[in-house]
This record gives sequence, C-alpha cells and structure tokens, in this order.
Amino acid sequence: MNERARIRVVVTGIGVVSPIGIGAECFWASVADGFANVAIIHSFSGTGLRNRYACPVNDEALVRYARDLPHDVHRATLLGYAAGRECLLTAGADGDDIDAVYVGTTSGHFEEERPQDCARGSLHKVPAPLRSNANFAATIAHQLRIGSPAYTVGTACSAGNVAITCGADLIRRGSARRVLCGGADALSYLAFVGFARLRAMAGQRCQPFTLGRDGMLLGEGAAFLHLESYESAVSRGARIHAEIAGYGRTCDAGHITTPDEDGRGMAAAMKRALRDAGLGPADIDYVCAHGTGTPANDLSEARACRAVFGEHDPLVSSLKALTGHTLGASSAIEAVACILSLGRQSVIPHWVTADQDPECAIRLAGPRSGPGITLDVVANNAFAFGGNNSCVLIRRTP
Repeated sequence: MNERARIRVVVTGIGVVSPIGIGAECFWASVADGFANVAIIHSFSGTGLRNRYACPVNDEALVRYARDLPHDVHRATLLGYAAGRECLLTAGADGDDIDAVYVGTTSGHFEEERPQDCARGSLHKVPAPLRSNANFAATIAHQLRIGSPAYTVGTACSAGNVAITCGADLIRRGSARRVLCGGADALSYLAFVGFARLRAMAGQRCQPFTLGRDGMLLGEGAAFLHLESYESAVSRGARIHAEIAGYGRTCDAGHITTPDEDGRGMAAAMKRALRDAGLGPADIDYVCAHGTGTPANDLSEARACRAVFGEHDPLVSSLKALTGHTLGASSAIEAVACILSLGRQSVIPHWVTADQDPECAIRLAGPRSGPGITLDVVANNAFAFGGNNSCVLIRRTP
C-alpha cells in the first residue's frame, strides 16, 4: 500500500445552493420529487437568442442565506458564500479550522453584472480586477473569514470535481488537515451567448440520453465539501457523510469543444478512478453522469460507460435534467447529491420521460428504481471542454 492510500479522506460537511433548492434537505427533496426549476431568463436580455430559458437560483431564498454579505458582492461570490457557510456549519468548523480552499468555476466573477455593456461587446468597460478569475476563490474565502491559501480551479465544467480531487490530494499527502472544496458559477450573459452560438442549448428542456435531446440549459449554483482525514474526523467526533474512495483525471486535448466520439478520455478517467480506489467495475452501484443533453457529449459518455463497465451495467442518471448545467459548480452539486443518495440509500432518478436513444446503451435509473437498492460506491463524472475529464468515486462509510 502506498503512502497516498494510507490516509483515508472523508466528507464531514456539505453545503449546496442550486436552482432546485438551497440547503441539503430542500435540495434532496427536489431531487427525489423530480422538481425542475426552468424559467425565462430575467437577469439579462435574451433578445435575438434562440433560447431564453435557464435554471436560476431563487433570489428570495438566496438572500435569506446570505443576508450578512455586503449588497454589492458579485452573484457568483454570493452563491459560493451561501454554500460554503452551510458546509462549515454542518462540519462544525469555522475559518480557523480550514487549511486550504479550492473553488472550481467557469465564469467566476469575470463578467461584471452589467449585461447591457456585455451585450454591446464593451468588455473593456469591466474594471480590471474583474477581468481575471485568479482571485475568485480568495474572494469567497475572505467572505467566509478563512485566511488560508485559496486556489481557483479553471477546468470549466469539470472544475468542481477537480477542486475536490485537489483537496483530497492535500489530505492524502498529509499537507492539510481540513480542506473546503467545491465550485460556484452564476448565470452569465457571455456563457449564455457562447453556448447559444455553439448550438448547444436546448429549446426549453434538457433531456439527457434521449432520442429527442437538443442540448443543455444553463443553470447556476454552488456546492462545497468539507474534507478531512478519517482519523481526524473520528478523533473530534464528527459526523462522516461519506468517503472519497478514489479519483481519476485525464485530458484528451483533442478538440476545444467536441468530445472524443468514442469517449476514450472519459473512460480512461473512470478506469484511473477505479485503480486509485482499488476497485473493479462491478463495485460501482450507480453513476451520476455528466449528461448534458447535447447529442455528442451524451453519446461519448454512454460509450465510455460501456467500455468501462461492460455487462455490469450500473444504474445511471443525469441531475442536469433538473438543475440545468451549472458549469464549474455542476460536479460539486452532483457530488453532494451522490453523498445524499448514499446516506438515504436511494439512487438519483433519471427524471426524463422521453424515449432513450438506443445508441446510448446504458441503464437509466427511472423514478421507481431509486429506493430499495444497496448503494456502497457511486461514481461522479464530469467532462469539460478541451477534454478535461474527471471521475470521483464516493463510498458509504459505516
């Protein structure tokens, strides 16, 4: 057994802000009920765009969770603060307990909340500090009164997962005792226009792995995990939600937006995660898919799952049918969902009623396949532009 494997990394705190609920209990109730929060965008003008629907976080609920923040903070910081605060509270921790912070994001606070300027292409009007996301994690850490090093992870749609693996790496090496890690992204005009021009946006509903899927819906949100060693958690009597069993990361470097059609990089990330955890394909009970609802991504991921799991064929679902694609926050939000599913021993249902694409030959978890199934290890996939692939295996702990 190598040195990395000797230190077990466990989750002792979770926090989530999502379009379908703020706080773990509210969030899980929506996951279990299949509530999808889809609305016409109101934070910026959708004039001239093919799609005008998105999955926003409820403003009134968000204000209640972050009422003590200055009124002029960027919305992405607000989302991250609310999720980070809940995470610290559930972990029984404060800022002095945290040795490092990792925040994954795509847009961060790059775009100032003046969409009328962005719409005219006047990005030069955005103040210089907001043209960089380098201090995004530090901004959230500051609001949470954490003085330890804070790192922004910029691997786009896999950033939440990658932030979790970076935090776990520190604990495995013995370089940190307790780490706060996750992701945060707000609805962004730039991202909205970008995905629209790529023709990756759905008309009104995200339907992953179906015959009629026509793209993704953008969402916003944030989620964080509080990680520490198993020994540390036991010694302080902390509640252990789950264990980070293993993880794998790869980069295709094949195309800036289009995934490898056979999903080879995706499959390699999943295989590395299994090898890292000392597990085999048959040990995985459920896969929380990246599942964006775009034709190319879904097909690549389905082929990758078939290549890794073969006849074992674990249950699969995509949370993005409910939350939309929250970009850098998505895999962090989905990690929280995976942890809650382990605790409740209930698979996250695949809340899509359209016919499954026969080319996406995976076993989707229907609404009735959730309860009554033993869940010990689940896989959380996140695949990003540029072929930035990640897979985190999360295990139930006694």
